[in-house]
Amino acid sequence: MFIPAGIGLRYYPESLRDLVQIVAGADQAAGVAIRPCGSHWALSDAVAEPGFPGAIVETHGLNRTLYDVIPSCLRTAVRADLVGQSPATDGQWDEGAYNLYHVEAGTRIYELYSRLDRQDPAWPFPTDSLDIPALGGSWAPPTLGGAGGQTIVGAATTSTHGGDLNHPPIADMIQAVHLVGAGGRQFWVERARFSARVPAPMSDAGKLAQVLGPLEIIQDDDALNACLVSVGRLGIIYSVVLKVVRQYGRRQTRHRREWDEVQRELLDPNSPLFSKRFLQVVVNPLPRFKDRRHSCWVSQAVAIPARDPLPASWRGRAQRAGAGAGVNPSIDHKPGDLYTVICRSHADFAEPFAVCLGLLRDLAPAARLVPFVGIRANREIDEIIVELVNLSRADPMSVGDFVANVCNFLVDEGHAWLLPAIMEAFLEFGQGDIPDERPAEDISYAMLDGWDYSDRDCITNADSIEVAFDAGTDLGVRFINESLIPRTNQLVDGKLTGKPMAFGGYASMRFTGRTEALIGIQKWDRTCVIEVAGLRELSGIGPLLDQLESDAKTMGATVHWGQRNQMTRADVDAMYSGIERWRGVLARLSSGGDPQTFSSAYTRAAGLEPP
Repeated sequence: MFIPAGIGLRYYPESLRDLVQIVAGADQAAGVAIRPCGSHWALSDAVAEPGFPGAIVETHGLNRTLYDVIPSCLRTAVRADLVGQSPATDGQWDEGAYNLYHVEAGTRIYELYSRLDRQDPAWPFPTDSLDIPALGGSWAPPTLGGAGGQTIVGAATTSTHGGDLNHPPIADMIQAVHLVGAGGRQFWVERARFSARVPAPMSDAGKLAQVLGPLEIIQDDDALNACLVSVGRLGIIYSVVLKVVRQYGRRQTRHRREWDEVQRELLDPNSPLFSKRFLQVVVNPLPRFKDRRHSCWVSQAVAIPARDPLPASWRGRAQRAGAGAGVNPSIDHKPGDLYTVICRSHADFAEPFAVCLGLLRDLAPAARLVPFVGIRANREIDEIIVELVNLSRADPMSVGDFVANVCNFLVDEGHAWLLPAIMEAFLEFGQGDIPDERPAEDISYAMLDGWDYSDRDCITNADSIEVAFDAGTDLGVRFINESLIPRTNQLVDGKLTGKPMAFGGYASMRFTGRTEALIGIQKWDRTCVIEVAGLRELSGIGPLLDQLESDAKTMGATVHWGQRNQMTRADVDAMYSGIERWRGVLARLSSGGDPQTFSSAYTRAAGLEPP
């Protein structure tokens, strides 16, 4: 998020010492709270609400790879397990292999995966000092979301999901946390058992104390699982130790389908939809004009070995890592991919606009038979097209803003029935087929991170919620059918708010494994995460998303902490059986300092406070 107005003081620490001094100073100033902020990608008030009376600590200056703990402070059994792994086999991919990587909390995800792929020579691996061939080569995050601009800790601690069916979310990469808590006290937090093979803590407490100096070492499962998703309330995380996997590629396909067919397959756990590593279903909540059915686009992906050298067609390393990290547009596997075009200036959207106008012209004969509703009841569709063309020639704007203006215009003119044609054309243009015989292939992060970093508007021109359901039930499908689709129709018809309002967007269903985080949204063995996203300038985006969040909570969903949400203590208590254990960890980490140091109106409303 962009920090709202009314917040005066910001801190920009560049070292652990800076961070400790900032927190200790704030704790000594009675009633002054501080909140951490990473990359300003959150859409909720989880960082700070408008008028927040405290200060913001910007962590993005803390983005170094660290070498003091890994490997020197590892327990003997953990070190033996790490170095005893078999070397990589050419042409095969061993997902069970792992490495450990220690980074400061402000490291952005695109910086992380670039370093793991050894595309930034300034940051070798901490374990390189062991000189073990099995730990050489490139490594990768085991899963990612759809963007890499967030800090790794910001994404993790708000419960951002991945998209791999049997893999836990991003937070579960974290094996240890170095935290600065109330009063400037430092904590090193990790689990009591490192893994099934090594049922002991990861680190040697005595060696940690020698290297890091005076700090409290906590080797306890609940403590780490509270830190994984903590929404900035437990303190400010300085660094994390991550478990990463060997580098791999992804092979992806995408097909346009009918929602009424796909929903039946989603209810069958043995469906071919669940046979691959990755599954995403994008649903158009607006029905097609001709048959009132809903289109959807099904993407599936598998992991494949990342050969050395990479195939010439894999362009992601050059465009997404090294010098290209965080500055390049979306990888152009499909010309005009939705996430690429949505932020472009109006000079680039002739093709999708032409598709939309073509659909409208095709509708003209039928349109003349439909009684228009609105102020100008006799306007012909050809006149509408003329006005849309004029609108497209207005001041420079992004494709997203233009589409939002078109949707608002149609609703205001009494022609909301044309919205489905606009959105169908837009989604079809951006979600076109990737056929089985010509799948898209590239290095892991290039296929997962679809963001356009060349335009900052991509961060700000949309609004969205994410809700999660038990994928072993029919609740995800029911949410689409019983909430999203009818609520969208009610919004456009004027029944939701009392007047017709515009919506243009989509619902994206992804599936992920269970998290260990006590208040992580992925609390089921397989979780269905549904993101409903729309353009920020749409007149109806706010009322619709608020209603969908309310519906989802009623149906037993959890809600993403970093997306738009209005969480209450009652909501949190109902969602998370581990919330009292989380609050107990907060009390423990706050002892000796002001327990309100990291509090805000948001955390108080959500009950993220000591018991």
